[in-house]
Amino acid sequence: MPPPAPSPASPLSHPALATIGFLGAGNMAGAIVRAIAARRLAPPESLIVLDIDATKTAALAAETGARVAESAEALLDASRTVVLATKPQDLP
Repeated sequence: MPPPAPSPASPLSHPALATIGFLGAGNMAGAIVRAIAARRLAPPESLIVLDIDATKTAALAAETGARVAESAEALLDASRTVVLATKPQDLP
């Protein structure tokens, strides 16, 4: 019997998407990060989160294994792709 075929590579495993930063850790970002983590589309350490509410940031990171950014600048510097998951009134 032939060995099983390898599973197709995740589209998020492409080097261009190597590190994904999420500016916001509320409902929208949380749903996306949880889905990526649950489906193992990207390693948890390749996900970085930051929210103005440190409690939300810590909770999402603890639940998914994502990293926490110290600041917006750190998130931008560390991320290849950034998802803006904030309400417009929360942006500076």
